[in-house]
Amino acid sequence: MTMPLDSPDLPQRYFKKTIRKNIEEITLNAEMIRLLMAIDENKNISQVARAAEMNLSQVRDTLAKLLKLKLVVPVTKDVTYIEQSFIRFLKTKLSESVGPMGEILIEDILDEMGLQINRIPVDAAQDFVKNLAREIPQAENRTLFEAAVFSRIPNV
Repeated sequence: MTMPLDSPDLPQRYFKKTIRKNIEEITLNAEMIRLLMAIDENKNISQVARAAEMNLSQVRDTLAKLLKLKLVVPVTKDVTYIEQSFIRFLKTKLSESVGPMGEILIEDILDEMGLQINRIPVDAAQDFVKNLAREIPQAENRTLFEAAVFSRIPNV
């Protein structure tokens, strides 16, 4: 049984392209082509959405069309999430860089990426940190934050 596309776990799910056995005429719109080109079974939908420069709603709608045409299929992967000790460390370093705005930035980036604070996949951690870092206005603080936090990102 496959998980519905409106599931909150969609950003952490993986899909791969398929080759159809019966070749027939298929019409694809620009969004379908863009998403199909970005789909990579080693990237979760959150990463694919960024690569295709699409928001989660667009991805959800377009992915439904690609699934219906049997051009993509879900891939089952074990997902490892970053530990809460890393989140606490990240929050500390971010508050040192931007003060109390750090909590709001974290919420905004989680929302943008379609993630939850206690369910950030290890393979999305680097993108999460990059997105947070770009919100730090002072270059020196940004550099210090990146140096401290990137060195602590768990390996996949």
